[in-house]
Parts: sequence; structure tokens; C-alpha cells
Amino acid sequence: MCQLLIVTLALVAFSSTGYCQQLGTNTAEEHLMLSIGVCKEGDNGKCEFEQASITIDSNWRWTHVADDYVNCFTGNLWDEEYCPDAATCTENCALDGVDEATWTGTYGITSWDEGDTSGMELTFVTEGPYSSNVGSRVYLLDTDDENYRMFTLKNREFTMDVDVSGIGCGLNGAVYFVEMEKDGGLSEFEGNNCGSNYGTGYCDAQCPHDMKWIAGEANCEGWNPADNDANSGTGQYGACCFEMDIWEANR
Repeated sequence: MCQLLIVTLALVAFSSTGYCQQLGTNTAEEHLMLSIGVCKEGDNGKCEFEQASITIDSNWRWTHVADDYVNCFTGNLWDEEYCPDAATCTENCALDGVDEATWTGTYGITSWDEGDTSGMELTFVTEGPYSSNVGSRVYLLDTDDENYRMFTLKNREFTMDVDVSGIGCGLNGAVYFVEMEKDGGLSEFEGNNCGSNYGTGYCDAQCPHDMKWIAGEANCEGWNPADNDANSGTGQYGACCFEMDIWEANR
């Protein structure tokens, strides 16, 4: 079974329609670079490093009116003017890109490559220029910088180092696999124009209902803003799939 690696700090069926999830053009997408080592048995433990990259989940991205700078989603609420129902919202709204300045300034995420060592740092709360960002969920892209990196786990070893010294009490830093589509649902769902490049297609064993986009459609119908989270809520639908946790812990 091939699975997708997810790093985080913190099956619903849709019918095809004539509407599609829009690709925003206000900010050009720039992925963070992150090398990974691939080692082969019988080669004296020698590893070759491949240049991969990181993208952030669609739930954390700016959702705005297509070809405009007006929010479709502000705080933990959809704007009813643009999102009275799923079809209209999907037609009106777009997911925007994340550039280098936004990675750091809005999401508090950095990565580094130093020869045979690479890594990244996730900040739990970041005070950005327009809002406060809480948590993050990022995905490893393959060497093509377009599709999610898929891992075949049978008879393979997966290793990593995690610095937990900065994870405060009560916070959950996690690395885990889920059974997402390699292209983020781009080819499976007619309405998905964003795909893995823009972090679409997330699902897990908890069937999360807080996903703003599922299968290329806005999950705005029946949306209830969270009482304890200024940036989140729950919609009518959830996104379910198999999950395998690798590491979950706090200090």
C-alpha cells in the first residue's frame, strides 16, 4: 500500500457538477525545498539525497473571491454573499498560492538544506500581517514538485529526527501517513483544479468535518463555527480514509 507522509503541529462522495474549485492567481505558489535520503540495502549504508519539496494543506490557504482580493472565508465563517450553497461557493471562490514570504510571515514555517542534512521548523502560533495563524499541516511532494510523495512501506525503514524541546505542554506534534490520492484528487474529481500543488485531498481516520474543501467542492453547507477556535468550524461532510501514525507527542 502506498501512503502519503504528513507532518502537522496541532469516504464522502460528491457528485460531479459544472462548477469547479478555482485556482487563485493573486500569489504565485512557491514550495519549500526539503531533501530526503533514500538508502538501499547492500550498498554499505550509502544514501542518495533527492530534492523534494513541501506544500501546505488547502485548509490553511487564503480562500478568496476568484480574480479579486475579497475573502470568501474570514475567521471561522464562510461569507454568505459568495457562499450561500456549495455549488455557488465553489464557482465563486479560489484557493491562492503561498510564496516564500508567506511561508515564514504568515505560517511560521521554514526549511533548510545543508548537504546531507535537511529539515524544517513549524511554529504553532504566528502573528501574520493580516491575522494570527494557529497550527499547520504540510505534505511532502515528490521530486517532480507536483505530486505527493508516496511511500511503499513493506520491507522498508523510515527514520527521522524530531526536536521536541520547543513543543509546549498540551501541543501535539505529529508525523503520520494517510491514504490520500497522489495528485490530491486532481484527476478523480472534475471540480478540483488545484490538486496536490495546493494541498488538496486531505483525509484521515477521524473523518474530519473541518475541511473547507472536499473533492473539489466547498464544504460550506451546514457549516458551524467552532466555539473554541477562531479559525475553524465543521461542515456537513467529512473526509475519511486510512491513517497510520508514525509519531505523535509533546514535551
